[in-house]
Amino acid sequence: MAAVRASGQIPANGKYYTHEDWNTVSKLEDDSWGSSYQWSKTESERRALEISKKHHIPLTTLCPPFIFGPPSSSSSSLSKDGSKSSHSYSIEMVQSWMNGDSPVQSRLCVDVRDIAKAQVIASNLSHTIGKRYIVSTEARISSQKMAHAIIQSCDNDDNNINNNITCDTTFAGGAIPIGQKEVECAQRCYDELNGLTCRPVEDTMRDMAKVLLKTKTTPPSSSNNDTTQ
Repeated sequence: MAAVRASGQIPANGKYYTHEDWNTVSKLEDDSWGSSYQWSKTESERRALEISKKHHIPLTTLCPPFIFGPPSSSSSSLSKDGSKSSHSYSIEMVQSWMNGDSPVQSRLCVDVRDIAKAQVIASNLSHTIGKRYIVSTEARISSQKMAHAIIQSCDNDDNNINNNITCDTTFAGGAIPIGQKEVECAQRCYDELNGLTCRPVEDTMRDMAKVLLKTKTTPPSSSNNDTTQ
């Protein structure tokens, strides 16, 4: 979504973002990591489109928002103390929420399993070539609902997840308020990507938290210990 819109950018139709929207606000700035990141995503997609047209290379672009979801076994590794860690920003973020180190944030997001499925589908369909797809849930849910989904994943009171979690209730959304339709993409994905649908955010957060709790509480096997030497 960084190439679709900048923070606070008004949708072209005045209501919600579509695959026809482009980030026209973000700039390459030394003092703004966020703006520079969004600018780089936008320019990368534009450049890829230029190269594909010039050299007649088939290209389909997918624009996801923030990606959450349960990590695979290969996405985490054992740290020196035997616990599992990951360099994934989204995993570290949710872990910090569960530990109470930072408040849960409302995010426009998609499940990693859904965007991965979209990539496989799109790469095998000729009618997607030259097109751009937003693959996302269409509205944000509140930080409280995200927190509740995480808490539901905890069936062991020893984890103190319920006591740890706090919520960011200050952020009301960007140009589109939380809870309102932020992007229009569901019907197009369903029609053109073999019936693809994005699962509810609550399901994503529950599944993700369950895996993170499991990796946190499951002792490493002896074979795994050997790999850390």
